[in-house]
Amino acid sequence: MESLAQLISNTADGAFAVDYSQKICAWNRAATGLFGYTFAEVLGRPCYEVIAGRDEGGCVFCRAECAVLGCAKANGLPSNYDFCSPPKVGQPRWLNVSIVVMPPRLGARGYLLHIVRPIDRLKRLEEFVQRILSEGARLSTDDPLPAQPSSPNVPLSTRELEILRVLRDGAPAREIAQTLGISHATVRTHIQNILGKLGVHSKLEAVLYTARQQLLP
Repeated sequence: MESLAQLISNTADGAFAVDYSQKICAWNRAATGLFGYTFAEVLGRPCYEVIAGRDEGGCVFCRAECAVLGCAKANGLPSNYDFCSPPKVGQPRWLNVSIVVMPPRLGARGYLLHIVRPIDRLKRLEEFVQRILSEGARLSTDDPLPAQPSSPNVPLSTRELEILRVLRDGAPAREIAQTLGISHATVRTHIQNILGKLGVHSKLEAVLYTARQQLLP
């Protein structure tokens, strides 16, 4: 057990280990940073109660006798997977997990080592791309936009182009403000100016227009 704790202490990723009864027996500092719980708070607790992961459909993923444990008991190697987990404090976040199976051996318990990485930004970008694809399909068939000029009537400023680049990645206004070191209100003002200059009505239409006209490298 001591060697297992030492092993996960040597990774910058969040990591924790559970035995085959699904009780948490090792937990590193990065896991505390991700989930908000100290090792003392989770030691011996069922992992599914602490992690409380859900899948993309909102269905419970972490549960007693979960699919990951079933795969390990059948001598399989669980694939990595994504799930959404509520930390002790704050908003739920998306995480990706890889599993290292340490099967039971004579006189020794088996363990499942979980290596956890945050993927909030990637998930948000995936959702944004899906929205763009759906909206693009709708606009091209049901409700097409009027023909747009090849370039905005009023040139976009350097700051507005910076904001468009971050919008293209699916970032919300508050994250744009943090990224660029400006206030949330200033970001909203810039976005309204961008919409006016491009002659569109939403951030999604602005991103679509920017892609069509290749305004950004």
